[in-house]
Amino acid sequence: MRYSFLRLLIFIVLVQPSITSACTIFVVRHDGKIFFCNNEDFVKPGCVWFTPAKSGKYGRVNFGFDDNFAQGSMNEQGLAFDAAAVQKVPWIPDPKRETPRNLIEKIMDECGTVQEAIGYFEKYNCRHLADGQFLFADAEGDAAVVSWLPEQGLSIARIKSDHLVVTNTRQEASGYRCQRFVRVEQVLNQSDPRDVNGLTKVLDAVHQHGPGGFTSYSNVFDLK
Repeated sequence: MRYSFLRLLIFIVLVQPSITSACTIFVVRHDGKIFFCNNEDFVKPGCVWFTPAKSGKYGRVNFGFDDNFAQGSMNEQGLAFDAAAVQKVPWIPDPKRETPRNLIEKIMDECGTVQEAIGYFEKYNCRHLADGQFLFADAEGDAAVVSWLPEQGLSIARIKSDHLVVTNTRQEASGYRCQRFVRVEQVLNQSDPRDVNGLTKVLDAVHQHGPGGFTSYSNVFDLK
């Protein structure tokens, strides 16, 4: 019995990181085109649903799982986001700012550009920054990674070249880049993908296979 418990514990320790910390998100802009791409890695199939527009709120397409919590979305203005889980850090809300139940959803309802989204992070508290970081991109070609650094607070990393990649380490926290991050950079630099077929090849290069988790779904948004 003791041996079986120890074996189970070792299995959980080895497998759990691959379940909770594996997503690959990147933006590519070229010749006036802007594509937003994502592999969502988890342990169950993904879902897609649509949120219709209504007064004061944009319509959008959402991807996630069966809990109706959007892991990624694109709204009718061409603003897209996706989230990557990161190691949890202490996060203390600013008492002078409102803390919405889900700031990301509020942004996708009300914002049409990356700059507008950043303004919301500067105006409101976002509880999800404690264990997540977010890549936003818009139809004008702007993109940014939003994260929280323990000694700095809110961190905004803007796109500086023709692409921007994020996985599951805080973008500005260290020089470490996981194998998926490095692989995406390699494929992007070698193949110069400019259409959905080329971008699919990049996603395929970092596609995850069990037993601890798998790529539940992949998407490519044409933000134009």
